[in-house]
Amino acid sequence: MASVLFLTVDGGGNVPPALAIAHELQHRGHQIRFLADASQKALITSHGFGFASYQHAKHWSARDRKNPIASLLAFSRVLSDPGPALDVETEIAAHPADVIVIDALIPASVPAASAHGVPTVVLMHTFAEFFHAPIVEVPGAIRGESPRKNWARASLVLVAADRELDTPPVPEPVNYVWTGVAEPRAVRSELTDPTTVLVSLSTAFASNQTRVYQHIVDALALLPVTAVVTTGPTVNPDHVVPAANTTVMKFAPHADIMPSCSLVIGHGGHSTTMKALMHGIPLLILPMTPIDQPMIAKAIARAGAGLALPKSASKRRIATAAATILGDSTYALNAAGIGERLRDHDGIVDAANRILALVPLSTLAPTATLPR
Repeated sequence: MASVLFLTVDGGGNVPPALAIAHELQHRGHQIRFLADASQKALITSHGFGFASYQHAKHWSARDRKNPIASLLAFSRVLSDPGPALDVETEIAAHPADVIVIDALIPASVPAASAHGVPTVVLMHTFAEFFHAPIVEVPGAIRGESPRKNWARASLVLVAADRELDTPPVPEPVNYVWTGVAEPRAVRSELTDPTTVLVSLSTAFASNQTRVYQHIVDALALLPVTAVVTTGPTVNPDHVVPAANTTVMKFAPHADIMPSCSLVIGHGGHSTTMKALMHGIPLLILPMTPIDQPMIAKAIARAGAGLALPKSASKRRIATAAATILGDSTYALNAAGIGERLRDHDGIVDAANRILALVPLSTLAPTATLPR
């Protein structure tokens, strides 16, 4: 049995891929423990994983309500925060690990983990193009912590994204591997209602999010569709006035809704976007923050699997774009083709296999089980 330590942060869409890979490792009989922000304890322990809170890392949560500039500053501080590096040393001393998986958003932790001689894996949970963009590299480099140099010290960098939608860095680092998306396999159903639309913007806080939801609801009211709107934890569904053809709620399992959807209107978060594509659903994307969402929106539009609009778009523009996607089967065909490619390669299993390949066979042999 191997002991695997995950380091993560409360960033929203970065967490599901780590949890999915951790579940696969746990299913094979390995011991999983997370080192994370105290705000993540309830979620992580509910999945049955061990948990320890950061003691030195600065608190950061994507759900914290901040204006756009304050949000970007807080995000930039995470990239160079030395706190997790101090905490990982304490955690390893108390609970030795055979391999450490570190969220790419906390690159300063990589040298500390590597210095202990423990195999270290960096998990990139969205496009590598994003992690090599100035918005990530510059804040860390200014503080003397170049993310790229720290990732280069890892035994392996797992990019849990689709290589064809992503734009790999040039030259491509030798320790990077694209595993495919770390999302559960999707099953596409026959559409019983060809005009069902799912609307979901983000679980993280973004300015003007309630207003954008209202514009989308008002836009869909102009179309012959049935819409399900899930607002997530940062928007009160009571603050969105539903139309006659719209149901607004805080939460609903997307896996239950997507199989019968013909369109997803989202924010360009990697996890939601890939879930939709794995179900073969085209997307209309309104990026809510300037993090990775604009480049994901551009990739989807470039692949012909949807359209992108600014979050300031009027209800008329949103209605026109949604009608265009629903009225042109090319978008659905392109999304279906991408979905087939994503389903053909299990990114969760591939990531788990590559993590375990770094662990000595003598450690794995007693309890390891086969992948599902």
